[in-house]
Amino acid sequence: MWQKIDNWFKDKTGQDIVLISIILIFLTGMVPLAATRVIDSGHLERYYTDGALSMLQSNDFLTPYGDAKLRLYKPPLLYWLLIAGYKLLGVSFFSSRIWSLSASCATIWLAYKLALKLTNDIRVARTTALILLSNLILISIAARSTLDALLSFSMFVSAYGFIRLICFNETQPSAYWAAYAGAAIGIATKGLLPILFVAYALVFACFTSSPEKPFRRVLNPGIILASILISCSWVILMFWKHGTFFLRSFWYDQIGQTIDPTGKKYPYPHGFLESNSVARISGYFLVYILVLSPWLLCLAYLFYKHKPKTDSAFPQGRACVFIAIWALLLAFVFGLGYALAIRYLLPAIPALAVVLSIGLCQFPNSNIAKIADRLLGFVIVWFFAVSIFGLSILWQNGLLTKHFAGLTILLLALLFVVLQFQKKQLSSQAVLSVSLFFILPLSLAIASPLTLPDQTSQIASALQQLNPEKKPVFVIATSKVTSRLRVSSGAEYPIHEATVADFLRDRTRPGPQQSIFVLTENEARQPPLDSLPLRDVSVIPSGVSLPKLFRAMLKGNAKAYIDSRRRHCYAVLPASS
Repeated sequence: MWQKIDNWFKDKTGQDIVLISIILIFLTGMVPLAATRVIDSGHLERYYTDGALSMLQSNDFLTPYGDAKLRLYKPPLLYWLLIAGYKLLGVSFFSSRIWSLSASCATIWLAYKLALKLTNDIRVARTTALILLSNLILISIAARSTLDALLSFSMFVSAYGFIRLICFNETQPSAYWAAYAGAAIGIATKGLLPILFVAYALVFACFTSSPEKPFRRVLNPGIILASILISCSWVILMFWKHGTFFLRSFWYDQIGQTIDPTGKKYPYPHGFLESNSVARISGYFLVYILVLSPWLLCLAYLFYKHKPKTDSAFPQGRACVFIAIWALLLAFVFGLGYALAIRYLLPAIPALAVVLSIGLCQFPNSNIAKIADRLLGFVIVWFFAVSIFGLSILWQNGLLTKHFAGLTILLLALLFVVLQFQKKQLSSQAVLSVSLFFILPLSLAIASPLTLPDQTSQIASALQQLNPEKKPVFVIATSKVTSRLRVSSGAEYPIHEATVADFLRDRTRPGPQQSIFVLTENEARQPPLDSLPLRDVSVIPSGVSLPKLFRAMLKGNAKAYIDSRRRHCYAVLPASS
């Protein structure tokens, strides 16, 4: 039956229904994460949302501000995309993240296309998409308004173009444009890393050239020149606007604070980090292993137990070597930096998924099933353990029947069970990948009644009543809270980060001139703020420890523990209010 549906869909649309289904599963699971803050994320998004909102409000699209400071560390392309999203969809978390989500879906599609081109085997292409569906790095980046997803996709486009040029000896304009313009867009997205990739690709092409396939075949002066103009246009604009200050800021971000072969300390947005370069490089290799571990385990088992096919094509082998060296080079380059961040490896992950799928599909599905089903057994135990944990937490908090989360968990569990009985229609790797991905919506369903509406959405809702005139609001809290409130409020009024000293100065002015201040519970406990009439504008669990929550759940005290972690935010209104 499944084969008939697959054939009908392909005849009617010309598309692979499995690829479309994988992308739709990914999109459906990621949209709730992208549209809300059901699970908290790091601080990095604020640099881009603040910059885009400052440009939007000032109509100066070359001058981003963040933390009340001019931030010229990154190219402006992402800011412009965020502004476009805000213009089309309004200011929200979803409109901030739609570009990253779209780029991630496009990455899955392009990885499928590359695998199909290298092998002409739809089984390899589908396995590639499935590997990416369950990849932790791609999942963690897809719903964040940062540069990483866009950079990864643009560099993967470049890799696709260079593989066509180097491995298939294609000389169509589309191959050159993909190779060089893809890198140019990457440069306009984040900076200098795509230049390193182009240099590596050219060196690889030089060493693998031959009289039949000379090095000059990968060069197209006209397209290279056009790509250079694309990659440099934003530099010219920013230099025209900000002069040498822009060049110093950009150099510091790209090189000055990054290259660290000696282990010296460098300033970092959240403190100082110091470690040995060898340890960082080793750490990146370990990250590769961890995020690809289900498929690496399958591959290791298959090569140990069975003999692979040996009829792989020459372009396929050369492409795998090209990808493997690039992945190693990326780990080495970032290992020389000042910190270990798993998102830095994302530009290599889609191409590595292609290599892994080629390796896996050297074996028949019956052999893959032997190890995939064993791994699936662990996933089944983990899924239902998390489900029982989540239902217990909701029940102890009185939310099992008062919120859609309980029903969602049960429906996900039912889908999970149904999926396990589809191994004959679907491959074992498909069931394993989708099962791994199901843990994400399961986690979101468990967390949603406890964390939504999130802190800043609650504050924004309260301020609609407390600040109908849309006056400026001053926030005494971390930069993260201030930044997220700007997005949650739809940028309808100015929001500024403030200190207690700013508040005290404001209180010396007559009542009508005083401002609205928002402060967190910690600041509210500090004199002289603790004696003020405060309006409660949000309450949310903060700093919940999963081990402590688990122990509390076993004792039936989950509600008491979560209540003990609830933290308030308050508003202080003008004296005349």
